[in-house]
Amino acid sequence: MPAVAVPAPIAMPSDPRAEFVEGNVMTCAQLGLEGSIRLGGSHDEPGADAYVSVTTREQRFVDVAITSAGVSAGVVIDAVVVKGGDGFNLYTNPAVLPPALLPPQDYVSPLVGAGNIAQISHWFVCYHFDALPTGSLLVDKDVIPPPGLPVDALPISFSVLVTCDAPGFVPVVLTFGRAGGVALSADSVLIEDLPVGTTCTIEEQDTDGFPAGTVVSFSPDSTVQIGDTEGVEVVVTNDFSGIAILQGSLTITKVVESTLPPAEIPAEFVVEYACLDGVEGSVTLPETGGTSAPIVTTAGTYCAIAEATASLPPGWTVIYQSGDQTSTTDLIVHVFDTPVTVTVTNTSPSPPPSPSPSPTDPGAPELAESGGETSVAWGGVVGAALLFGCGIALARVGTQTRERRRS
Repeated sequence: MPAVAVPAPIAMPSDPRAEFVEGNVMTCAQLGLEGSIRLGGSHDEPGADAYVSVTTREQRFVDVAITSAGVSAGVVIDAVVVKGGDGFNLYTNPAVLPPALLPPQDYVSPLVGAGNIAQISHWFVCYHFDALPTGSLLVDKDVIPPPGLPVDALPISFSVLVTCDAPGFVPVVLTFGRAGGVALSADSVLIEDLPVGTTCTIEEQDTDGFPAGTVVSFSPDSTVQIGDTEGVEVVVTNDFSGIAILQGSLTITKVVESTLPPAEIPAEFVVEYACLDGVEGSVTLPETGGTSAPIVTTAGTYCAIAEATASLPPGWTVIYQSGDQTSTTDLIVHVFDTPVTVTVTNTSPSPPPSPSPSPTDPGAPELAESGGETSVAWGGVVGAALLFGCGIALARVGTQTRERRRS
């Protein structure tokens, strides 16, 4: 299929406090923050662990707070990422991060199209805290979201079993929220007072309930040994990027409003579409209007719709409408798992006025109307002629009379 002229909607900067970055990012390590703990969520889901709490507003704004336990632990926020469309805003300036800037901070996703703030596709916070004391074990959770809306719901919490071979050690079950990070309970974040040389094993619980395609991994490993310097950290990653995601659909409805003769209406109209997930193409609809077959996309993507300019004669106008969105140039719509319809209305120019009757040939004689001024004029001419004739006759009579008197 040839490339369409309408471009897929691209993300643009929306906040001067942030660094706008095109593309996608999923982990703190991709930002160069390998040692940071990641707390993250999808769409407008809030998230929290024992040290950091994140809330969202209006599906576009994110606020971050350090809990009192986090303050005591020396938490420092390294970065906040808010992704929307095909780009993300990256906040790393300490002046706009807590504790320097307290909520509400209004961290926001990028623009998609002019003035349209994209809905959040995912967000995450990278943070660190004071060095781990010797003889301690920190287990934290990294939850990588799917690239769309999942077919199967993700767990709302996770459990990890920690067993160590130290004498008298009682196995510990750590509970994490859906956003990951450290444990939910501040008392469980660190397992302390482990003798040097202790071997600990970390095991994810209830993995049978994870959606198919989930990958669970441990870094550096699921079994670690406690050293004689600082404590040990194990990151348990639940990667959901490979699970099944929902599909969405987009239909295009054509409405033609015209008072022109049928022969002057285009036989067909071409509407193009291009989506962030790579779906693009065009639909051709007849002059009578109609609705296209469903266009299948990834649920959560953005699509741009525009009429192919070559299909419109001069003077025709176009209006795009979907829900409460209206535009006269093009339209960007957010496609979810429920069908989305875009109506494209074409209105023809007004037909030219009917031609006026041609004027009378100036060389032709002008006919008088009965009883009009021309009839009166002709009557006056005739009357004058009669008077002139009577005058000549009277003159002749007078001449003859004078001649008889002389004789």
